[in-house]
Amino acid sequence: MKSFNLGNIGINRRSLLVAGTAALLAGCQVIPKGPTTSTSGPATGPTPEPSSTALPTDETRHRIALLVPLSGDNADVGNSIANGATMALLDTNASNLRITTYDTSRGARDAARKAVADGNKLILGPLLANNVPLVLAEARPANIPLISYSNDATVGGPDVYVMGHIPNQSIERTVEYAQKRGSRQFAAIIPEGDYGTAAQAALEKAMEGSKDIFLLSQLDPGCDDPEGRDLYDTGVVAQVLQLLKLPDGTVRVLVEGQERAKLEALHNVSDHVAAEVTIIEEPTAAGTEISAMMRQVVEQFGEYAKLNKKIGEDAAEQLGEIDDAGELADTIAAAINAKVSDKQSLLVEPDPLKRLEMVMSFMEGELSVLQVERRIRGRVKRQMEKTQREYYLNEQLKAIQNELG
Repeated sequence: MKSFNLGNIGINRRSLLVAGTAALLAGCQVIPKGPTTSTSGPATGPTPEPSSTALPTDETRHRIALLVPLSGDNADVGNSIANGATMALLDTNASNLRITTYDTSRGARDAARKAVADGNKLILGPLLANNVPLVLAEARPANIPLISYSNDATVGGPDVYVMGHIPNQSIERTVEYAQKRGSRQFAAIIPEGDYGTAAQAALEKAMEGSKDIFLLSQLDPGCDDPEGRDLYDTGVVAQVLQLLKLPDGTVRVLVEGQERAKLEALHNVSDHVAAEVTIIEEPTAAGTEISAMMRQVVEQFGEYAKLNKKIGEDAAEQLGEIDDAGELADTIAAAINAKVSDKQSLLVEPDPLKRLEMVMSFMEGELSVLQVERRIRGRVKRQMEKTQREYYLNEQLKAIQNELG
């Protein structure tokens, strides 16, 4: 039996010092300490906060506002971002841009108001999530979008894009990767503050349970409330990659199959059904016969792809890179148009060579149907062209007769 139980979570809070690049950039001291007047020529980096009398005219440059804290608790991060923007401009020699830095530590909304008044068409920032609504209150009426450095994805929305490091994504992927390799217990060293709180919440959510699910086909697709006897007993253990809820209430789920499994028992657990399964070990297959069959299957799939407009013509080339017979058979089975019962028979068959033979047989049947459909389309098209030609000639003849009286 295979289980997907997870162990306990051990989390130690500890303040972390961010060094390295941030310290190096902060040490460059390329952000001016006070107001200066911009000079003509290419913009070489973020300019200081402009005054009402010293704002340069930028008819040939795109004005971008950089809203970050230059003093206070987050000054090191703000200065590092500003210095990084300067280095990026110097590196790319982007003479058609002018980036002006505004200090949000004096008031995020005031900084945004100045940025809008100065004619900026894009705002980079702010750094903190709680400053986003304040900046947006000034930017949205002026139709100016924001690209925030916040790591809180919830601030994203119309006209607001999040470019910060989102802890949920990185932690979720890390946990998934470790779980695939058998890890069940995790410890984390996370910083104090808002980011640490978000990181802890993300880790706890990722550890609530694995995203492995067991997929089975129904014997009768029309059954709305199937029970165990209404299901095939062989299915696939898969991992949920993406879940999308559509406006009409439909839920679209993207999954990736992992391994075959046989259903042993079903258990009702609160609001869902849990499956007890036994993993089916797949035998390996190699040799000249396997290689020859794989080559034939790929060639036949190429013919199938040419007739089936739903499959890209380069699909056969991509399949040629697969060197495992079982994987090749399963990949083709997912792409071809076959009945559920036929695909279920492929799922039940453990022998890769036999699965290749079955896939070959299914494709031959589909090729015959596609060829007939192609001939029918060609015949209908020729008949329509003939009818259109006759209609055109008749209309032309009538026009000539009208001209001759």
